[in-house]
Amino acid sequence: HAGKAITVVFAATSLGVALGAPLASLAGNAFGWRVTFVAAAALALLAGMLMSFTVPAVRERRQKGPSLIQTARIPGVLRVAIGWALVMLAPFVVLTYIDAYLADLGVPKYVTSVTLFLIGASGLVGTILIGRLTSRSVYAALLAAPITVAVGFTVLFLSGGNLAIVLLAVALWGLGIAAAVV
Repeated sequence: HAGKAITVVFAATSLGVALGAPLASLAGNAFGWRVTFVAAAALALLAGMLMSFTVPAVRERRQKGPSLIQTARIPGVLRVAIGWALVMLAPFVVLTYIDAYLADLGVPKYVTSVTLFLIGASGLVGTILIGRLTSRSVYAALLAAPITVAVGFTVLFLSGGNLAIVLLAVALWGLGIAAAVV
């Protein structure tokens, strides 16, 4: 049940990105970043308070496992961790400049919100797909997520300013990055 529970939680993360990022972008454009930041903080506080009252206590079995250093010494673990850090770095680098990239294309400002929604919505699909793939082959899932992100970025770079291709690339990016997070 743990694998399915994790998939549900990460699907909720993608849903939050799909709704939160474009709504924050719209709110920021309408009311300014300060109001948007305060509203986001208030929502996070409210969510934390609600969860503290509604999430049931879970009893964990305390087992003496390997230390963090011992775990890092397991063959392949450190290589995967470093690789995964790089996979996670890439989307944040591109996300930082997505508004400027879209502005260079000459598209209307609202396309940034659409793009952010698309990242989250396709991420929801990516979370579900990677859950299914992981149940068949963890190795395939480890390869599929970063390859999908790389393909999305490559298509974005080679789009030639075609908005339909840009949106396709963004969907691939969202699909892959959500899969990478899971």
